[in-house]
Amino acid sequence: MSDVDKVVRFLSCDAIENRIAAAIVLGELRPRGAGVVDALAGALDGGIAPLQTRALAALARIGAPRALPKILPLLAAREADVRQAAVEATIAVGDAALPVLRERLPHATAEERRSIDAVLAALGGRGAFHVLLEGLAGSDAEAANAAAIAVRQRVRGADARQRRTPTSSRRRGSWRERRGPRRAPPPSPRG
Repeated sequence: MSDVDKVVRFLSCDAIENRIAAAIVLGELRPRGAGVVDALAGALDGGIAPLQTRALAALARIGAPRALPKILPLLAAREADVRQAAVEATIAVGDAALPVLRERLPHATAEERRSIDAVLAALGGRGAFHVLLEGLAGSDAEAANAAAIAVRQRVRGADARQRRTPTSSRRRGSWRERRGPRRAPPPSPRG
């Protein structure tokens, strides 16, 4: 039995402190095994906010798309720390979360919609922007305003390179690359 397996066993322990410590250690070690991800995802079921927060933080460091079905319901958690940790864990999954978020958006509560909007704003890119726009089409004014605020915060925090329009293609390159090399000016007639 490896050391990681021993730590994973602590996640099913009766003592909450041991379970929290195991989640923290697994987050630091970042093991990628399916058993580790399943154990951390199982720790989300208990409804214990400190354990959920630490398990979500570990899943965020690992970046586990397999745990998305357990992570997404926590986007609407009552505790703000758990909600924020669920947002970060979903962001860590990356673009693989977009289809699931697209399906979940029409049925989301207001709190969950704000969390999904934060995830989409943080992911950026063409796919996330389109999912965000689709969600705005079927939402009320308050939800649309919350989505706009999430995007604005993301844009303010971005550097100049990241501020390109979300629908621009990243394959196109710079203006100089698209236009071609600089040509020498034509010779001037001297008379």
